[in-house]
Amino acid sequence: MVSALKGLQEKIRKLELERADAEDNLKKLATESRHYKDALQKELTVRESTQGVIAKQNKGIKSILWLYCLPMGEVSVAKWL
Repeated sequence: MVSALKGLQEKIRKLELERADAEDNLKKLATESRHYKDALQKELTVRESTQGVIAKQNKGIKSILWLYCLPMGEVSVAKWL
């Protein structure tokens, strides 16, 4: 009987250690997930900003092309817009 109780105590101790390890792993995973989410959000922000800059540059280029094509007639201008 005493041996069986000691065996159960040992199993409980092992389970408690496994639970503590699992909790630690879960905390690490949550932290890593937050870092990954933050990195993705920063990348998305940079991409959106870059796209905005490119759109402005494209508008500028279209305006320049439009000015250069203006003497060629409306048909040529329509081609660039």
